[in-house]
Amino acid sequence: MRYTAQLRLFQNGKVVYTESETFGKKTQAKAWADRRWMQLQDPNERLKKQCRRYTVGDVLQTYLDDFIDVGNFGRTKLAAIKALINRPDLAGMDAMNLRRSDILDYLRRRLKEAKPQTVKNGIMWLSVAFKTVAASREWPIAAAVVSIQIVLQNRLCGYWRGGQP
Repeated sequence: MRYTAQLRLFQNGKVVYTESETFGKKTQAKAWADRRWMQLQDPNERLKKQCRRYTVGDVLQTYLDDFIDVGNFGRTKLAAIKALINRPDLAGMDAMNLRRSDILDYLRRRLKEAKPQTVKNGIMWLSVAFKTVAASREWPIAAAVVSIQIVLQNRLCGYWRGGQP
């Protein structure tokens, strides 16, 4: 006989997280469920589990897929977003754990090959994509949105005038 322990977390009457494991003994299933329940009480643990599969490239591609027909996508905007998707050093980053330092490292590398206005344009579209996807898909990437905004508003002023952060 097999025993399946199943955990579900609800928010506003909707399932926001589910996880299950199967065991050979009922006591093992109960012990696992109790241990995971305690771990999932930490919101960061739950978000890491949910968002492990989302990369920056996923966020950008989802933004294109969901809003290209609805939004006003000009050639420049479309080219900038596609260029970001095609950059493995950026597109491969974990969207949940994107930090300001990651963005700044990317910008330092990018500024060696492009003009500041091109780099700033790309980061602005990155910010728009993250905000829009976080709201429309309810993906747990809000912390990354804040990081991108902080970089845009504070840390990069020197870049646009030719200085270093």
